[in-house]
Amino acid sequence: MGVGRALIAAAILGLAAPAMADPLIARKGAVAIDWGRGVITARGVGPADRHAPAPAVARDAARLRAEDAAHAALAAAAKALAPGADAAAID
Repeated sequence: MGVGRALIAAAILGLAAPAMADPLIARKGAVAIDWGRGVITARGVGPADRHAPAPAVARDAARLRAEDAAHAALAAAAKALAPGADAAAID
């Protein structure tokens, strides 16, 4: 295997060394604040209900729970940055 193929394989498998962290992005838990772009992002996890009648039903409910969790994380981060922030104004 050549060096190029080894690097591609390592990158696909996640074995390559991560690039330098961006100093303008602050991460805490599920929230990332990109100070360069002025954007706050959050990840949410919503487990699927194993007893749902169909996979589509489980998937939709899990997506809604994940969105609710991400919204709560965004609201908490915005409130920490601006104590008087209105949580209802966050999309």
